[in-house]
Amino acid sequence: MLMVAKIPTVGTYYNVNLQSMRAPSMEKTWSYKDYCGGSNCYTDSGTSGIWLVMPKLDCEFFRNASREELDGPLQIDLESTDGGTITLSFPLQWIVEQAAQGRVSFVDPTGDGGHFALGFPTYQFYYLVYGMGEDTVTFVDLPQKNESGRELAEVDGGNFPAWVCGRDTPSANAARDHSLTFVSVASSLLLIAFISV
Repeated sequence: MLMVAKIPTVGTYYNVNLQSMRAPSMEKTWSYKDYCGGSNCYTDSGTSGIWLVMPKLDCEFFRNASREELDGPLQIDLESTDGGTITLSFPLQWIVEQAAQGRVSFVDPTGDGGHFALGFPTYQFYYLVYGMGEDTVTFVDLPQKNESGRELAEVDGGNFPAWVCGRDTPSANAARDHSLTFVSVASSLLLIAFISV
């Protein structure tokens, strides 16, 4: 199945317009129709995880959900090229499994820099094809039985740590900031050593 999402021509990322997220088995819906702006919602194979926008209280409910409540999909609605929506679907059990391994994080939309990112784990379920010059990204269903070769573990929500809820999204400049800090500290130590001599 081919699903084509619109890429807003804003910023330097392959942006998407997040419309909503839904977890029918938990009777939960989160609307984000006016949330995305600039480069805070995007796809990026170079991002090691998936960042989901979710209020911290709802994330805590999600974290403590029963196995029965997790028996269903997390559906993510993105704006399509015709102004409608396309829907990506990920098993809730898989989301919990990935969260336990630090590959899925939840960011509070009321916090500073609450990014939504479909990073590398997305490729376990979809091929992504970027339409260069067309401002589109096409999601192609990946056959799970043939590609993954394993069953998802049956886990309860509590299997991922509390810090996953309300986690601050690493900024796009986080790596650079850490590098600059390291360089600054190293330079200071060298200067002190030079003065001492």
